[in-house]
This record gives sequence, C-alpha cells and structure tokens, in this order.
Amino acid sequence: MFAPSAEDGLSLATYTHPSGAFSLDIPTQWVSYPQTSESLAAVMFSLPGATEPHLRVVTIQLDETDQNTDTTLLIDAYQQGIRADSEAYSEQSRTQLADGSWRLTGVGVDSGGNPQAINTFVLRDETLFSVLEVIYPVEATDVATTELAVNTLRVNEAAQQLTPTSLLTLSTVNATALEVINMAAWTTDAGVFFVTGEVANRLEMPVTSAPIQLFLLDNVGNVIIEAADVTMGHGIVGNGFAPFSLRFGEGRPTELDAFNVTLGDDAWQDTLREVDFIQGGALSGTSTTTLANGQLTVEGSVTNNSSQPVADVLAVITVFDDQQRVIAGRFFPLADEPIAPGDSVDYAVLIPELGGTPVDFIVEFQGVVDE
Repeated sequence: MFAPSAEDGLSLATYTHPSGAFSLDIPTQWVSYPQTSESLAAVMFSLPGATEPHLRVVTIQLDETDQNTDTTLLIDAYQQGIRADSEAYSEQSRTQLADGSWRLTGVGVDSGGNPQAINTFVLRDETLFSVLEVIYPVEATDVATTELAVNTLRVNEAAQQLTPTSLLTLSTVNATALEVINMAAWTTDAGVFFVTGEVANRLEMPVTSAPIQLFLLDNVGNVIIEAADVTMGHGIVGNGFAPFSLRFGEGRPTELDAFNVTLGDDAWQDTLREVDFIQGGALSGTSTTTLANGQLTVEGSVTNNSSQPVADVLAVITVFDDQQRVIAGRFFPLADEPIAPGDSVDYAVLIPELGGTPVDFIVEFQGVVDE
C-alpha cells in the first residue's frame, strides 16, 4: 500500500506493509512483493527490470524465550544459521548506531554465484525484532534513495498484533523472488546436449514466464556458448514452479567446466509483473504415463470447471528422476478452440528425449479467459 511521501524534490512514496506492521519511503518505481503470516510481516523490493531483490524488510514479535535473550546473541543466531544465505554469507563488520540499532556489513552471493555486498540493519524495540537488508551492487543514482529508504523505516503499533514466535521464523522469509532449482545436464543418444530444470516462484502471486539465460563456461570462466529461452507455460503460479529446457544441438563442449544461469534479460522490462491466467481448480485433469523405447507418453483429459470459456489451454509437464532432478520438460496446447464450461478434452503428449529414468512427473493445466 502506498501513499505520497512528504519528502520534497524526490519521487518517493510511503509504503505500508499490508499488515500495517511497518512502513518506509521508497522510490515510486520500485516493485514490492509482500509476504504475510500470523507471525511475520515481510516485503522484498526490486529495482525496475531486476529479477533479484534490492531491499528486504521483515518484522516479528519475539516469543518469551527470545524476549529474554540478549540482542547480540539474537544477531549471532540470525547471522550464523537463520538467514537464508548463511552458508555463503560472511560478516565483515558490526556496529551499534546511536539509536540503538545495529548495522552489519557482509558479503554473500547472487543466484549466479557472484559475490555481492549486503548491508544488514537490525532494530529491536522490546518484543519486536526487525531486519532490513540492502543487497548491492546498485547504480550510483540509486544509492541516495536506498539510504533514504533505510532511514525512514518505521515499525508501527500494528506489529504488536503479530503472534509471538521464535527467531527461527526469519528463516522462512523469501531470499529471492525467483530461483533456479533441480537442474540436470544430459546428452541424448544423438549427441544433443540439454540443460533442464525448474524456476521456483517464491512469491504468493503468479508472475509472467521468466526468460532464462545459460552460459557454458570453461575452467577459467570464459563463456564457451550460451542459450536463452523462457520458462514453459503462460506464467508461474504463486509459490509454484515452471520447467525449462535449453538445447545445444552441437553437443556438450569438451572444455565445459561450469554453468552460469541468469533470469531475465535486457529486453524484459515486465520482470516479475503479476499476470492473470486460469489454473488450479478451474482446470482439473487426469494424467497417466507410459514409458516405451526410452520415450515417455503422458495422456489423460482436462475439464473446464469455471463458468466461462477458457482458451489457449496448455499442459505443462515436468519429469523428474530419482534425485528430483528435472530430466525433461514440455508444454503442449490441448485444444484448437476454447473449452466451454463443463466440457472436457482428451490429450496425449509424447516426450521423446529424457535425461534419465523417470520416476515422477507433474502436469499443470493453464489457460486464459476467452475474451
């Protein structure tokens, strides 16, 4: 929720978390992604066109045990094992500020494994515990407004309504909006090299399909070859997943040593924009699989349970091996015409190339409202 900011000369707005637990002034072009539960109020802000957060804020009300714990010990616990990136994070300095809050500097890594500076601010007001983190680098023009946002954080009375909870609850805060997971690299009998996986949407809202870029690197970090595509389907449901499959027809380079995966590209200006498409209970279906001659057939039916016709109905299929790696992904249109309310359509999809032995699969049905 936004309201005009009182700051003069800057294009700012006051953001108030939906729970009312905290507010701060941010540039109007920043995009917010709130997270809310009975015991936690959190939000991520990203810069325009960015796929990773720039600033995160979270507030909890401590339970009785943590209320009686010294603040420095709570900070130690957060830094050393609770923060989402604790395994890759290294604290560099810690300073208590004049207002009693703490400023910590450290170094973590981004989704591509590259070092990134992180400034962490911890505020404690009796039972309330708040963490604000700024993830760098940013353009020089964003530094001043970022510092302003940090200095305008206000923890409000509504935070007292949060259910008291352990500091461990902070580990449930989203570290990134989108994340690449369950990757597999494999070569077909014909010598075609594939890299497959999923993109996880850590937000509660559905977002547009994400461009994904893969760079194949040699042992000194030089790019050998690159490929780009988008995640499959109309979009990625809230707290959901979408498969991707990148194909290299010339095969696996002999000098390949590592991968570098990034989400988004320079032309993708609608990064993480909320999108509306039909999915979930509105489209239900049945699915079975048959494996023969190294090829997987997925077949079944889909029913339109909504009260309006649904067009562009897709089956988005993700196939996993026994280690939960994605060994194939495909999306397939199921009908040339919109599916009327209550109607069903049968389908059969052949997946001719697999990166291993399939042991599990997911079929998600998606469509759009027929205008």
